[in-house]
Amino acid sequence: MKKILILTASPDDQQSLHLNTELREIQKNLRCSQRHDQFEIVIRLAINPSDCLEALLDEKPHIVHFSGHASEYGLYVEDKDRRTKLVKTETLAKLFEQFKDKIECVLLNACDTQSLAKQISQYIKYVIGMKEEISDEAAIKFSAGFYGALMAGCSYQDSYKFGCLSIELEGFDEYSTPELLTKKVRVTLPSAPGPEHYKDVVDAIALGQLVPFLGAGVNVDAGQTGIEINLAKYLAKKLGYSSLDIGPFSENKLVGVPCPRCYAIELPEECPVKKALDAGIEDGVNCPIININKLQELAVASMELRCLAQYFSLKFSYSKLYRELKQYFKDLEYKPNPLHKFLAQLPDIMRDKKYKKNIPCPLIVTTTFDDSLERAFKAEEEKYDLVFYVTQTEDKGHGRFMYQADGKDAVLITDANVTELPIGERTVILKLYGSFNHGHCVITEDDYIKYLVEDAIVKLLPPSLLDLLEESNILFMGYRLNDLNLHFILNRLWKGQDDLGESISWVIHQSNPGLLEQGIWENRRVKLICSGMEDYVSRLQGFVEELQPNN
Repeated sequence: MKKILILTASPDDQQSLHLNTELREIQKNLRCSQRHDQFEIVIRLAINPSDCLEALLDEKPHIVHFSGHASEYGLYVEDKDRRTKLVKTETLAKLFEQFKDKIECVLLNACDTQSLAKQISQYIKYVIGMKEEISDEAAIKFSAGFYGALMAGCSYQDSYKFGCLSIELEGFDEYSTPELLTKKVRVTLPSAPGPEHYKDVVDAIALGQLVPFLGAGVNVDAGQTGIEINLAKYLAKKLGYSSLDIGPFSENKLVGVPCPRCYAIELPEECPVKKALDAGIEDGVNCPIININKLQELAVASMELRCLAQYFSLKFSYSKLYRELKQYFKDLEYKPNPLHKFLAQLPDIMRDKKYKKNIPCPLIVTTTFDDSLERAFKAEEEKYDLVFYVTQTEDKGHGRFMYQADGKDAVLITDANVTELPIGERTVILKLYGSFNHGHCVITEDDYIKYLVEDAIVKLLPPSLLDLLEESNILFMGYRLNDLNLHFILNRLWKGQDDLGESISWVIHQSNPGLLEQGIWENRRVKLICSGMEDYVSRLQGFVEELQPNN
């Protein structure tokens, strides 16, 4: 049962209000409601400052309603002589802070309560205030509409809308005066990594045991638009789809319900995608779900890219899809970002410091399609080998890795021809999803299913690479902590083992992980390190530069 505490005050030196009329309307709604047994109304009249605290302590309400006079400085209650007594905004905010775990909604049905509502909304989830003066009649109509809807089973948000509509139906132009504020969720990210973490990573570099594992987010975090986002837009345009048509709510929808962005069967009224569709807008509308952060936007684009690529291959052909994407990728030059440049410069830096025995990063794994990392190595004239996946080979076989030694011709890695790589001589770049520069890569829904479910990755890679993964410190960068594809890959590469070997590994992220995410990564002996990519690379580079020469 929800308890509604109604507090009223009408000092003798203020304009008289029809408070009894408002109370009768609220009580009438309760009597007429089929849910009358789910609500209890408690009324405190002519309150003074101490009555506010006493009522909240005694009643422990879910909803607090104030009717009376107010100003931008606070609420006007009554003193012992029934004259105006101001309770300041700051004081009231502190008062409601003490009841933040119990009170769900506060309705300040008084003039000029916007600033007070903002202060209280720091602690209470739903707060309704008035932006300016509101007439007695409009205030009463708002209460009637709000509580009528609430007692009919509506949410606080919808009840607020019905309250405003009740004012408008009566012909008052004050229907926009009430304002609903919601408590902003303050996400406290874990603290940034300390010097000890960077020293551990530098130690792994010095020993030649660091394996960076790079996701598409390394480009997004560096300020570039993720290639998946660009490719999705390109294919959508080729297919004649707008960004809205990809979702399930347009006439020519590409995918059906539920919505792949937020899994809604029916879009909520406040969804901008729904508003745009209702208004006939074709493009340029963003879903708020994907605007939380850049990695979330990238995740949605990756999902849409699979759908678009799959549909393109069905409508035309698989070969035509790759001709289109290869041509587009040929004209799209992705420049190396600071992380790529740092990894390419690292071998020379370590040689200058007399660490010549080991390649600092003998293996770099990436699930990106672009060749920014390779470009960075070429710019530094640093030799590297390339191992990349192809979804189709010349003999029409599906799912193989190929090996290209320092710019030479690529050879197919088969069961009969397992190429043992010269580990330790030069960096090996392993492109798990392939590259548009080297044939077909994993991009359609079918590709992902065959790659993650059917193909045994561990049987396709040289044992020397698998051994190196198990013996090294892995540094995951550019991934969401709940990236399902990544967890599939880890499960395959480490043959279903819970952990990633004896060595400690790390994942760099910018999120507030839940217990499940923490548990999954910690179970794999991977430490969660909260840091922005740019700051992390800069600080790691600084610690490498401070490393003393090896004598």
